[in-house]
Amino acid sequence: MPPDKVDRLIAGIKARRKEAAAYRANPSKVRDELLPLAEEMKKHSSLGNVTEFREYRDKLGSRIQWFEQNQVPIGLDIGNPLAEDIIEAFKGHDPALDHLAIRVAGKYSNSAKTKEYLLSRIKEGGRPEQDSVLHTLAWSKLWAQDPDFFSALEDLLSRRGGEDAFVLSDLLVIDRERALPILMKIVDTTKSGVVFYQVSSMVASFKRTDLLERLFRRVREIPLEDRSSVPGLCNVPPEALLDYIRAAEGEKLAFALDAFAETHAAGRDGYPLLVAKLSSANVVSRRAIVHCISTLVRRGSWTNRQVLSDLKDHVTREADEDAQKEAQETIGYLEFQLRGR
Repeated sequence: MPPDKVDRLIAGIKARRKEAAAYRANPSKVRDELLPLAEEMKKHSSLGNVTEFREYRDKLGSRIQWFEQNQVPIGLDIGNPLAEDIIEAFKGHDPALDHLAIRVAGKYSNSAKTKEYLLSRIKEGGRPEQDSVLHTLAWSKLWAQDPDFFSALEDLLSRRGGEDAFVLSDLLVIDRERALPILMKIVDTTKSGVVFYQVSSMVASFKRTDLLERLFRRVREIPLEDRSSVPGLCNVPPEALLDYIRAAEGEKLAFALDAFAETHAAGRDGYPLLVAKLSSANVVSRRAIVHCISTLVRRGSWTNRQVLSDLKDHVTREADEDAQKEAQETIGYLEFQLRGR
């Protein structure tokens, strides 16, 4: 890039920072700029003034975007009248064509009028309007613990078939504890690998061992036809899954290893942990670990000489006939695959 262009870019960045600092130091400047634009939108809101209406709407949208990009806050004292004016200005216009009112109402206002408007878009709006409200609520913390929004989202979830991840994530934002039973019902009943993958990360965010166990027990029941469309059937953060495996034994470990085999990042990082747990005194644990290693070897994830060496070492110490047999079969498979390498 030519030096003079670099200098102009740097000068522009410095100027924007200085301008943003001035707005942050004097919030009344934000009010004095935004509210008159909203008033002009209201003045020109009739369908006979579409050109003027769009002109002021675009100016207002552009300035709000600039404030967002430059981290200039729009407080409730500005956001409430601003949102109400924009909602009023858009009366008579098709709300499906422009979501500025939804975005401003959801992000910067918590008045009764904006709440009524947002709830109406969830209940009566088309899919694009509903999704715009969902996106806004996911970003905003203004409506946390609001029972009316939670009920409206529950109804929307039901209308969308009961497993919509977009709605579920907003239910978590509004009220995590009320959302949890809804999530766990899906964990226990869904037949979709895609849905299971989406919901498992939400459940994992609670960081509760009892919830993870219910999640892991379902992994082997989820149909495999969705495998090509998801990165795995379990979306638990790898570190949480590995921490669970580190402490688990027996059947609890066996179910967790089913999830491990479907969690790519855990599979990438967790091999040393599994090899260490091959020395467990619990025979169910050892069988599960050998089976998990065998599964990943045959998928091509762990087809290497280190795994071959570790399994050969384990076979000399393994007393259980089933675990020893599966380990030896996997050794034979590895030797065939690695021949000539």
